[in-house]
This record gives sequence, C-alpha cells and structure tokens, in this order.
Amino acid sequence: KAGENPALRIIRNAIENADNNDPKKYNTYRFKSYNKNILTRNLDSLISARRQLKLMESDTASVLSNRYLLMSETVSRTRFKKPNLFKEEIIGTKISGFKKSIMAVGAENIQYFGLYDDVIQVLTEFYITPLAKGSVKRYFFILQDTVIKGTDSTYIMYFQPRMGANFEGLKGEIHINTNGWAMEYIFAEPNYKSTVDFAMEHHYQKLADGNWFPMDLGILLQLEQMPFFNDPGFVYSQLFVDSVEINIPLADDQFDHVKRELTRGAPDVTEEFWEKYRPAELNLKESKTYAHMDSIGERYKFDFMMNGLRNIYRGFFTVKDLEFKVNKFIAYTGYEGLRLGAGIYTNSQFSKKIRFGGYYGYGFTDKEWKYGGTAEYFFNWKKDHKISLDYSDDLIQPGVVNIPYYYNTNFWMEVWAQHMDRKREVSLTYKTRLANFMTLELGVRKFDLLTNNDY
Repeated sequence: KAGENPALRIIRNAIENADNNDPKKYNTYRFKSYNKNILTRNLDSLISARRQLKLMESDTASVLSNRYLLMSETVSRTRFKKPNLFKEEIIGTKISGFKKSIMAVGAENIQYFGLYDDVIQVLTEFYITPLAKGSVKRYFFILQDTVIKGTDSTYIMYFQPRMGANFEGLKGEIHINTNGWAMEYIFAEPNYKSTVDFAMEHHYQKLADGNWFPMDLGILLQLEQMPFFNDPGFVYSQLFVDSVEINIPLADDQFDHVKRELTRGAPDVTEEFWEKYRPAELNLKESKTYAHMDSIGERYKFDFMMNGLRNIYRGFFTVKDLEFKVNKFIAYTGYEGLRLGAGIYTNSQFSKKIRFGGYYGYGFTDKEWKYGGTAEYFFNWKKDHKISLDYSDDLIQPGVVNIPYYYNTNFWMEVWAQHMDRKREVSLTYKTRLANFMTLELGVRKFDLLTNNDY
C-alpha cells in the first residue's frame, strides 16, 4: 500500500536499541548451559529447513533412521567481562562410543551466540544480518502479525534481501518485542544456497531485571558429503541457557589465558549429573545412538585410542599416567645411522605438582648411547608456574643454537648430517606467566661441547 512499510519503523527501533539487548555489549554475564550435538545423514533434502530443525527433536520422523551416527553432550559454566574477557569451564562431557571423553564441544564451538552483530560467519561464509546497521536498505520486511502480551506487543515479520541484492544475505522470520525493542525470536537460513547450507533458530528470554538474553539456540548444518558415505551429512546443535546473571561484579582474576577449559572431573560425571542438567529426557533415537556406539567403542577400544592420541600434536603417545615420546623410539641420522631407544614421562594424570621422565637411545653406526632426563615441580600447572631441572648427554649438529623454532623447522637436516658433536648439558630453569600472552623464563645452564673430529 502507499506510504512507508510499517515494518521499517519496528526494525529501526530494534537497530537503535541493539546495543542495549546484545549480550556481547553487557558489562558482564554469567550462565550455565547444556549443549547437545548430533551427526546424522539421510535427511530429506525436499523438507524445509525449519521442518528439519523440528524433526531433529522428534523420534517419529520417517526420513531418519532409528539412530544417529554420533552424539555428544556438554555442560558448561560461562562468564564474560567487557570488552573481551571470556571463560568457559566444561564441567561435564559425554560422547557416544566413549566411556570417558577427554574432549568436548563447547557452547560456542558450533553455535553463533546472538545475532546482533552486523556480520556473522557460518563455516566459511559471511552473512549480513537483518539487524545490521543500514539493513533497511538491504532487506525487505513484511509485517505478518502482532501478538499482545500484557502491556507489551510482539511483531512477527518475514525478511529477505531486497530484489537484486548483491550481498550474502539471510531469509526467515524475526519477532521484535516492544519491551526494549528486543529480538525475541529469529529463524534464518541463506537466501541462496551455496557451498554452505544451514538453518538456525534462536529464542530469547526477558530476565527479571528486564534485560534480554539467549535462551534456546539451535542450528542445522548440511555437509556436502560424509566421509565413507555418498550421502550428505547433517550436524545439529542445540544450546540451552540457564541461571543467567547480568552486570554482576566479576574480578579479572576469574579469567586467564585459557578461554575454554575441560575441568578435571568432566569426563567422570555420572548419569545423575545428566538427569539434573538435561532440559528433557533423551528421545528414542538418541538413546539408541548411545547404546549402539558404546558397544562399538568398547569392541574397538575407542577410549584407549583417544587417550593415546590426545597429546600426539606434542609428539607424545599417552597410556594412562605416562607419555611416550614418539621420536625417541626410532630415528635415523647420517651420523648415527639407525637409532633405537625409548622416552617415557609422567603427565598431569599422574600428578598436578610434579612431572619427571627420561629417554635413552643407541646408534648402530656410531655405536654410542645417548640419554637424558627432566624433573619439574609445578607451583601452578594452569599458569605455567614451575621450576625445571634437565640433563642430557646427546648429539648436536655443529652450529645449531638452542632455539625451539630451529628444531621444529630443520628436522630433515639431521637425516643427512654426516657429522655431529657430543653435548653434555645440565640446566635449572624457573618459568612463570606474567600476563595472558606473556611468559618469563630465567635459568642457568652448564653446556659442554665435545667435537667428534680433529677440528
């Protein structure tokens, strides 16, 4: 009809008040959350994205099999302090197929927390949101309905990019509440499907103090193809928020350099723990997923493999309380030839205060033994506050300096090295963390270098 679209006034008010309702703009917040993630396949691509979201919460959908491929649950305590202090402590974790999971999916690993940002990222794509500054020029809004709730009203609107838009946009439905002109609900999916296809649904709640906060967040991501399958895959994640506190005093020392932490007892929580924190009982498919995957995990020793590989990025294979240094078992250099040995160290499962261990090796060409050891005492494990005593009687290439970067980037030089010197080294080092992104190391070192030729 002639005149201005009545939906535009509502959207302008929502944008003007966005900073008052955006959880990332609050001075502080703290909450507990329950997060559920599901990996599945064979959803009917003809079903609408919104219908698919609903199907994931039901075990009566004929397009789904009688179980999912994988499922995980986590319970977290999250706190935030403006501008960028963030801490998530995962106090419970469970993954189908594992008796004790030493890994977890945090609250914000998959979900986008709140849709007040001008631009959001979903996997590799970026999308301008309907409440971005200037969105009234980019998006077309249709006022569909108005719901009266006491003295407040909720405006229900459909949105999509304007005709001929040349940006990555979303389409869906948004509900704006006149109390603070806050977003109460939004369903969004890509206006045009590309390499990334998804659907997200967010519910917000008004707290007792009048502020708004996310309450129930859900997202369904489509994978183009599943490994080992010809079918597309789907990742479904749902986050329930509880016990929200906003603008409360939070000291800086409640935050540290670790943004997301798996607490020590998180893998060991009991079924009573899950009954306490789950918003609803597991449906039939979810229960069958756990039963089926747990039997497979027990048969193929998933827990042993996960524990063994958890520190492989540091070069260790873990078995319970011990770490085995992978490159100490077998190696080759031009000077030593084939070198066999072992390297065994304790880890944090053994003790949070002490760590010790050592290695030895024998070269079949130079016919010499090499060995070394370390002992560390931790004043505070999380803050890298420790004192270390190290000893080694080993080989070193001529001219090599004691910089970790060198050893990480010049591994192949030792394979071709035809000459190496003998080193005997003992050092005492004190280390502490000065700030979130700065550590200090002080130490003394006695270093003897013995040449193995006539130089």
